[in-house]
Amino acid sequence: MVNQNKPLYEINQKIRTCKGNYLLIADENWTLFDWSLLANSKSDGYLIISNRYDIYQKTLKENLRCNFSDFDFRSLENNSFENIFFRISKEKLVNLHIIQESIRLLTDMGKLFLVGQKNEGIKNLSLKASQIFKGQLDFKKNESIYTGEIELSKSNCLSPSVSSYFDLVPVTKVLEVELVSKPGIFGWDKIDKGSELLIQSVPAFLSNFEQQPKSLLDFGCGYGFLACHARKFNFMHVTATDNNAGALIAAEKNLTATQLDHHVIASDVGDSLSRKFDAIWANPPFHEGFSTSKKILIRFLESSSKLLKRNGAALFVVNNFIPIERIASSYFQKIKILDKNKSYKILMLTN
Repeated sequence: MVNQNKPLYEINQKIRTCKGNYLLIADENWTLFDWSLLANSKSDGYLIISNRYDIYQKTLKENLRCNFSDFDFRSLENNSFENIFFRISKEKLVNLHIIQESIRLLTDMGKLFLVGQKNEGIKNLSLKASQIFKGQLDFKKNESIYTGEIELSKSNCLSPSVSSYFDLVPVTKVLEVELVSKPGIFGWDKIDKGSELLIQSVPAFLSNFEQQPKSLLDFGCGYGFLACHARKFNFMHVTATDNNAGALIAAEKNLTATQLDHHVIASDVGDSLSRKFDAIWANPPFHEGFSTSKKILIRFLESSSKLLKRNGAALFVVNNFIPIERIASSYFQKIKILDKNKSYKILMLTN
């Protein structure tokens, strides 16, 4: 199996040898990167922008200059950077957004470095960028890692089209409220089948409470599909957290529309939360960029056990192949399967 961190260290090496200032764009692929390597590079002319709250926190600990945003470059001046580095994303619209914004942000003859692996579409994306830039493409291979180095010619490049990246578009309705979402959020343009099954299991979940739970935590809320059902099940307050800047924007808009008392909080698996909750709902991810990891699920379970009130309960949905029962036994005394289909299982977790 290819080491998913290799493209990141390839970028680190190129940063050390590049001339001029640079912008580094870091999405979920950078979660496991050792940021002390950049902290030791002693380069002053740089900026890191990440749409992930955990990455933002890690860079700050290394005293690196980083902005946390939904890849919103509108506050940056034109021609600000001589180099832009981007480890390509799984989301095609994110990739296109970065290329379009690079036209404005790069100096004349500045360079965009796109890094990825062969089966991720790096070659086609580099060719597309060179066509938009009308600039020279230098495509290099280092073992399994490919780099597209595209030089921008301001006089020849195509004018950037208006980006639809920030547009909030309708996805579904909950309690007659039209929920919106946007590119850059996991499963942004659909109703997740696991989340749908979780909502169908809520009546069975609530029947296990002696009293109606009042407070709900939606862990990893995305655009807020689960959280926006809280009023339907008579919760008085919902807190929705996510690591992704775009998800926080969409969830805030959607929860405001439901007119339910709520907080939307940037959080790395609950690290910024202090209060405890009667109930927790979670559809935890098991992907970090192009790679998979059970460590994320472990962190969700550990945080849930700490953030539940004494008589509280958590409701999790995971893929059938994930051994959540075994993992959860380290954090919860009672594990009960409430529902299951060909793809997912719903579990109630209590102490």
